[in-house]
Amino acid sequence: RMHPNATQTAACTIVPAAAGGRLAEFEAGVPSAVLLEARDAFGNLQEHGRDKLSMVLMPLHGLRQPKNTIRAQVEYVGGGRHRATIRPTEVGPYEMFAMCRPLDVTAASATGAGKASFTYFKRRAEVVSGASSAAHCLVRGPGLKGTLCGVPGIVYVAVCDALGNICSGPVPLAAEVLDSDGGPAGSTTLSQPEAGESIFLISYRVTAKGRYRLQVTLGGADIRGSPFPLEIRPEDMPRADLGPAHAHIKGISQGPGSGSSPGPRAQGPGSRP
Repeated sequence: RMHPNATQTAACTIVPAAAGGRLAEFEAGVPSAVLLEARDAFGNLQEHGRDKLSMVLMPLHGLRQPKNTIRAQVEYVGGGRHRATIRPTEVGPYEMFAMCRPLDVTAASATGAGKASFTYFKRRAEVVSGASSAAHCLVRGPGLKGTLCGVPGIVYVAVCDALGNICSGPVPLAAEVLDSDGGPAGSTTLSQPEAGESIFLISYRVTAKGRYRLQVTLGGADIRGSPFPLEIRPEDMPRADLGPAHAHIKGISQGPGSGSSPGPRAQGPGSRP
């Protein structure tokens, strides 16, 4: 029987562990696996399983990027294949590396010049947010407790996954002001100031004084804290003092362990010191 030659790092391969799987896209909070394949110079899969294969995802540096390197758990599954499993928690761009340190390091580097490199695969990877979670949405804004008659109340909501990452893509967020009988009151609009991120600006306006509730739902389920009690106060305010129904949403922290809610305290129409 013919056996493979010594493992060559440059000949090693990496493939998705599941049919139809993506090689460099992962979902936060979901275990994902790839297969690291040890091969000889002729492409034959190695048999002994004693080569040291590994995989890491290193964060790309920049504003609001992930901070931690992700190291895969690797186990030999036979036939020259090693299963590398990761469970990322922070969304963002990474550089993905696969390495192989052969059992016979001398043979592996015999054809190279100088110091041997054990990296055989390098590619940009992306960790995307998990499923949106009503219980983990972040809410802030000067209109969260109420406003003045006819003056827009401003609230912004960051839709997050269960790990605190701000979600990307469309999400089924809805908002409505309810009166004491549970019926709709006033007008409510939703806008998305930042394309591609699920950060929403809610602007509501009620003309009659009284106590109301702002109900915010995600896929039909109340987000954390909803419905929010509102007090619409009968105070006069010159028209020139009314700001637009917008707010700049900056500095929203996201990801596990951030321990903060969206942005600095906002000031706007209807807010009080």
